[in-house]
Amino acid sequence: MAHCATVSAAIDVLQRTPIDVVLLDYDLGEERGTDLLRQLHACKSSARVLMVTAGMSERTILDILNAGVAGVLFKHSNPTQLVDAIRKIAQGEVVSGMDNSLKTMPLLFNIALNPLPPGDYDCQVTVLDPTGQKITFRQAPITLVP
Repeated sequence: MAHCATVSAAIDVLQRTPIDVVLLDYDLGEERGTDLLRQLHACKSSARVLMVTAGMSERTILDILNAGVAGVLFKHSNPTQLVDAIRKIAQGEVVSGMDNSLKTMPLLFNIALNPLPPGDYDCQVTVLDPTGQKITFRQAPITLVP
């Protein structure tokens, strides 16, 4: 386990230490969590990222999805939700703690992270709703146009 105050410090730790899951705040002061996400992909890190946020716009959510986040959880989520999200992400799942106003986000999360070739593939995404209940969606591939 490590704690890093800057994106460059996090990259340094991730290059030297095998890390499975990164808890990352979206707002890092002068930096953004998406800066770290992009650098993780550039250095081919296998660490999966759970973005923890006080809130963000739908546009920002799409941006972090495109940057490769494995899940998003609001800071006001309870500790059980946080632990459950970390476990799921470590096991390769995609997790969203978005509220009901963003019901389409589970689909967006899966498409952004796991683009599928045309065909009859199904994808499974587990979502934590605002009450902490787990909801599992099975989806067919679609194409998003920004």
